[in-house]
Amino acid sequence: MSDMFFIIAIVFIITGLMELVLNTGFFNSMAFGGKCLYRIFRRRLGPSAQLKEEYIEYANTRRKFAGISLLLITGMGFLGISVLSFMLGEAFSKLQFLKKQP
Repeated sequence: MSDMFFIIAIVFIITGLMELVLNTGFFNSMAFGGKCLYRIFRRRLGPSAQLKEEYIEYANTRRKFAGISLLLITGMGFLGISVLSFMLGEAFSKLQFLKKQP
């Protein structure tokens, strides 16, 4: 049971961290560079001044995710439940072992 809660927690936490990284714009230049590389192969790349303006527009129009804190808090909650259920399971199994001894 603790494994199930742990997997759910990791999914929430990884999704929240991924959206946080995308909101900060760490990969804007890489994504825009991929678009420029595509244009190079299609021979439609404009002058550098135009590319600079396009990049600024691209970075400003990127979609921002909301509710990241809710995802991270939910993930941490499930992680806490996972740890709690693991610890209670260990205590319960030790209690059952002590009851079986003569």
